Amino acid sequence: MTLARNRALDHLRLKSERQRRREDQTEELPAVAQAPEYEKALDEKRRAERVRFLIGTLSAQQKKAIEMAYFEGLSHSEIAKALQEPLGTVKSWIRNGLLRLKEGLQTAS
Repeated sequence: MTLARNRALDHLRLKSERQRRREDQTEELPAVAQAPEYEKALDEKRRAERVRFLIGTLSAQQKKAIEMAYFEGLSHSEIAKALQEPLGTVKSWIRNGLLRLKEGLQTAS
C-alpha cells in the first residue's frame, strides 16, 4: 500500500513538473497525431471490463481487503481489525490479489 501511495505521489510530482516545464517553454510544439476519441473510449472501456473481470476472479477475502484498502482508504491494520483477521493474513490477501490482477493485466496486453 505504501509502495502504491509513493508511486502515485511520484507520478503526481512528475506530472506537475512536466506541466511547469511546458509553461516555461516559449516555442510552439509541433502537432502530435492522436488516436480518434472513439478509439480512446473503446480502449478505456475494454480495460475497465478486463479489470472488472479480473477482480471477479479474486477470492471474496482478497476482493474485500483490496476494496477496503483502495476504495475506502483503510490501512492494513484497520482492515485487519474490521475483518477480525490477523494483520499478516490481510497483507497476504492484498499482496496476492494485486499480483493476480497484475498478471492478468499483463497477459491481456
